[in-house]
Amino acid sequence: MGHWSNVQRVFVFALVVGLGTACQDHGQEPIDSETSTDKSPMEANDGTLVFASVDAYDGFFEKEDRPELPEFNTLARVLDAKNKKGAVLSRLSDQGKACLEEYDGSKLLDILDEDGTVIIGENLFCLDFENRIVAVTDNFSIRDRVIRGDYDATEVKLFSFDDDVLSLLEEGAEASVNARTMLFCSDRKADGERISIVKNYNSGDGEFRFKGQLVYQKAGIYFSLMTEMKHMKKSSSGVYFSHKTNMELNCYYKIKKRCKDGELDGYREYAVETNGLTIRLYESTRGLAKTLLMTEYKFQLVDGSFSAPRFDEIRDGY
Repeated sequence: MGHWSNVQRVFVFALVVGLGTACQDHGQEPIDSETSTDKSPMEANDGTLVFASVDAYDGFFEKEDRPELPEFNTLARVLDAKNKKGAVLSRLSDQGKACLEEYDGSKLLDILDEDGTVIIGENLFCLDFENRIVAVTDNFSIRDRVIRGDYDATEVKLFSFDDDVLSLLEEGAEASVNARTMLFCSDRKADGERISIVKNYNSGDGEFRFKGQLVYQKAGIYFSLMTEMKHMKKSSSGVYFSHKTNMELNCYYKIKKRCKDGELDGYREYAVETNGLTIRLYESTRGLAKTLLMTEYKFQLVDGSFSAPRFDEIRDGY
């Protein structure tokens, strides 16, 4: 990692995305997008976060100091609850739940309501984690049908998690699922690559586990380049629980946004006592054309020595 010492450290500020999930019918009156969005760039209306426009939505996440969100029951709270009950979770298979949990700790789950929806401008966005589909409609009277996963109405547009949904909508695209569509920009799409490592070890104090991963996440209107590490100890019942230790994480990244000129790169290093460390080097509403992330993990063993499980990288386009 020493050859990175001359690399300039760069912060990539996040643009966060609004999304929606398959959810339950909660009997609300349809939200009037005109009356609910002309009062403030961002507000909560009947338990759903509303952004007045795509520009307001992008602008909120471009700010270095993230403004405080209005009070509403977010999907993040549902996922963090001990019983993990909620309309979204009750509808998902184990595969769908695993997809949802990949975004745990992200800003995406902070802006989704408990039904997994967010309103941006004139559209309701609903993210279907089971099928990796983003459903979009400007007809708020069919809201409950959409959040139940009923996409038969002609007013519903369906997009894949791989799509740059906001950009496609700006260009007038009707859908991408079961239809062929693409941005006028023909720039490539970076793959949603993931590398995971697990290291188990024993000491006189018990059995321990280290987990690390690098991943480029895509969810239609949310994109993130992330690296994380976790440290756990095995209980007498055989369940692993979070366990603090000294951790070090060094990473170099280089990215190019789709349909944009120029590239961003930087170097980050962290040394902290914790049970887990998650670093999102890119978190935005728009996808990437190229990605490079090189990470070195280190964690302290019970005897005081440090272990470096592996040096990993994900690379696409470079």
